[in-house]
Amino acid sequence: MVKMNKVICLITCFSFAVFAQSEIENTEVPAQSETENTEVAAQSETENTEVVAQSETGNTFLDRINIGIKLGVNFPSIVYSSKRLDDYQSSTYATGLFELFGEYSIIPSLSVLPGIKYTTRGQHLDVFGFKYEYNVKFIELTLPVAYTFPTTIDISPYVIGGPVIGIVCGGDIRYSEGDRISHKIKLNKSNSSSSDFGLYFGSGLKYNLPINERFLMILGFEAGYHLGLTNKYSDKEHNKTAKALNADDYNIEGTRKHRGLELGITFALPLASFKKLKQPEPPPPVPEPELLQESEPEQLPESEPEKPNHTVDEITNQ
Repeated sequence: MVKMNKVICLITCFSFAVFAQSEIENTEVPAQSETENTEVAAQSETENTEVVAQSETGNTFLDRINIGIKLGVNFPSIVYSSKRLDDYQSSTYATGLFELFGEYSIIPSLSVLPGIKYTTRGQHLDVFGFKYEYNVKFIELTLPVAYTFPTTIDISPYVIGGPVIGIVCGGDIRYSEGDRISHKIKLNKSNSSSSDFGLYFGSGLKYNLPINERFLMILGFEAGYHLGLTNKYSDKEHNKTAKALNADDYNIEGTRKHRGLELGITFALPLASFKKLKQPEPPPPVPEPELLQESEPEQLPESEPEKPNHTVDEITNQ
């Protein structure tokens, strides 16, 4: 009987110990899971904050604008509609070209480039000792659109084209016959129209050249063609009211229009390089999870040893 009581007591104590250990493990698992969820949520919120900060910085108006200059040469010529004059081919010569331009990106591959250009157009002839120079200085307003082909390297090809409005700002006409006769007159409304309209189209390459961690220069090489669309004869020349120095009267037939092959090097800077960099806001502090202290298993009261039961006969015999 005594042995049975001891076995029952041991089984009871073992059951309580197993139950207490199970409670401790169940308490630790939810606490660990809650800690991991908190860390994941904090990391996700930090990444979202950085993405939003970058998005706000990359979508501003200044980030879409580049400013630059173009330096180059222009090879001008004149095209006549009259067959009599069109037989006189222009001599090849070069004039300077300077342009200030801006670039606004509508989308990453499509941009518009308004600019103001200064160059000289016209024609040089040298036929049988007769030399003729027609020099027209222009300030041109350009509004081309460019499409840049996406690449995986820093060099990007592009095509460009758009309208050109030219305003005459000076020039002269020179001609001579050998060493005997030489004339030079300034350009005016009697011998040239005061404006011009045409198209420009071309292609080129752009290269992104980092200057330092903040500044970036965009270098480019461009080749294009100017196609004049308006007649450059003046109204007085057509009406034969202008006085000619080398003839009794004007004999104007058809039209004359400007042409020109242009080669240039471009230098551009993004306006975003000059603005103060926006720092992303720091993420909110993540509260540290509370660590649950392990609870000690409940101490069971020690059971008093059972006193042996004796019969009256056993007590008497003692």
